[in-house]
Amino acid sequence: MLFNMYLTVPFMLFSALCLCIASKAPVPNTVLYMILGVTLCAYSTTWGCVCGVKHIKLDWENEVEVIKQGAAVAIYLLPNMFVIMGLCVLVVALGKVMNHNLISVIMILITSLLSALSYGRVMKLSKRG
Repeated sequence: MLFNMYLTVPFMLFSALCLCIASKAPVPNTVLYMILGVTLCAYSTTWGCVCGVKHIKLDWENEVEVIKQGAAVAIYLLPNMFVIMGLCVLVVALGKVMNHNLISVIMILITSLLSALSYGRVMKLSKRG
């Protein structure tokens, strides 16, 4: 999990900062967007661990089988993609009636909750196995 966070978070922070500078976003919005990005990376990492632990494939002949042909990859990608798309639709729908900072805080709370639930699930699955 730590390696994935080391890999994704710096690039996410750099791209979010560049996007906020280009769009001339205020500093509070920029900070909220960066926190939101970190929580999204945390959710993606913990959900990937849930899928990896639950659907582990140990009978492989080469590493391509694990990465490209394993059930864990498909089970990770599809729900992750649909959850993120659903949250984006929610942001667009709420963005017309609510303050953008409030929406960012709500999104941070939702993704933090999803991350915590996924982390708890990983810990329970790892102790059981």
